[in-house]
Amino acid sequence: MSESSYDIHDVEPESPSQKERKSKSKKGFSPEKVVQGGELVTILNHKGNPNQKLEVYKFNNYAWVVVTEGERLVTTWPSRKAKREFKI
Repeated sequence: MSESSYDIHDVEPESPSQKERKSKSKKGFSPEKVVQGGELVTILNHKGNPNQKLEVYKFNNYAWVVVTEGERLVTTWPSRKAKREFKI
């Protein structure tokens, strides 16, 4: 059996556009689609990263959280917790 060496530094990091395509294909929605087609419910501070905000949107009768960093949309996900908390 041959050994292959693996160094984490040899791996190319994904660009934001690659991450967005992967996220969109996995969830079916991009942050842009949620922001453009949804209704903004509230904006929260991100506890772990003070540079980021959590924007909660009502989109397709469900709560979606969009993480923003300045003007940049970072990621999105559907949230049962936000759906309950904001009665969406």
